[in-house]
Amino acid sequence: MALALLWDYQDGYLAGIPVGMQRAVLGGLARLATRLGYRRRWLETGSDQE
Repeated sequence: MALALLWDYQDGYLAGIPVGMQRAVLGGLARLATRLGYRRRWLETGSDQE
């Protein structure tokens, strides 16, 4: 899930893996991670925790 969220933030694609596959797999996992609350839990900053 963490890799999918990081992939969602990156500007580009991973070498050696077809772009369509990256969008389908990692993009889908990123959306799932967001719905399950992982984005908030893993990517919040120190100021968000106060």
